[in-house]
Amino acid sequence: MILYLNYLTIGYSIFEYLNLIFKRFECLLAILGIIILVIAIFKGD
Repeated sequence: MILYLNYLTIGYSIFEYLNLIFKRFECLLAILGIIILVIAIFKGD
């Protein structure tokens, strides 16, 4: 996802960037992984 930030420097708008992120399967998995990680940290068993 960090590498895709280069699209912002070549003229993509933030909405085009977010549209790209939500269409890429690997980015969706990264977002899901971050959500699971946050849940695991704050669950605190």
